[in-house]
Amino acid sequence: MIWNSTDLIPKKMLDSSDDDLMPQVFAVDEADVELDTSVPPWAVLPTSGQEYLRMVMREAKQHERVKVANIDSKLLEMKRPLSIHLGTSVLPAPCGFAPSLSWQEQQAKEFSEVRQSLARQKKIVKKECFKREPEKSKRVIPQKDDVAGWCRLCFGDLNTKRPWDDDSLQDVQNRRKGKAPLLSIMALMDQPTVAKVLEYHVNWFEATGFSEHQGLWFYALLAVLEMPLDPEVCSLLRTLAKHCSTTRATLESKDDELLAPLNLIICLVARYFNQSDLGDSK
Repeated sequence: MIWNSTDLIPKKMLDSSDDDLMPQVFAVDEADVELDTSVPPWAVLPTSGQEYLRMVMREAKQHERVKVANIDSKLLEMKRPLSIHLGTSVLPAPCGFAPSLSWQEQQAKEFSEVRQSLARQKKIVKKECFKREPEKSKRVIPQKDDVAGWCRLCFGDLNTKRPWDDDSLQDVQNRRKGKAPLLSIMALMDQPTVAKVLEYHVNWFEATGFSEHQGLWFYALLAVLEMPLDPEVCSLLRTLAKHCSTTRATLESKDDELLAPLNLIICLVARYFNQSDLGDSK
């Protein structure tokens, strides 16, 4: 059954005046509000509040009290197909590149055990660091928003050796390697810092590609990431899994050294962090 708007409005309300619905605030002489169709209400600018009210009332008298849309009821009765766009998921793994379900379940189980052990070790290491040298402990890691500092910490000094440097080539190579995600570093990172550094790594992954060293950092960051996830971090994890699937699709051999860490990250995001639509189901 199709209802019109006039069917829902009582006739008494349609026939009533404005004064019947609510008390009048400003008194306006009805004699001054005679409708003159030859002159539009807005043709003469009002010079006072009373003139403005009279202009509004004259304009209102030119319109119907209730506007009713003329709707063709046949259009509402038509059945239209419902189309739902589910969006893009991860790219399917090439033939033979996807891990088995048993492997994925085992990795998720071991990851859960690593998280529990790491949570205990973090408390011990953090307590010992601040007990010995509290001020020095604060300088072990960069500030949360220091993207350049985190880039140097994770990947080392990306600048080439300058002619005036006194450092040996070995010293320069050591600086360029970057640090692994050691427990002494991860223990000092609070959750806002973990989320921010994870965002940095996802951006670096997209910009420069994936490496085994960065895979270590991704695993460590996921291991200290607390649940439940907030929407921003959840979006980061989904973006990470999609980048991993895209990179995996470009590998030419099942023996590629990047295949295992890429599969592991996709597995953890899908199975441990409950983003199952991004996982390898077969």
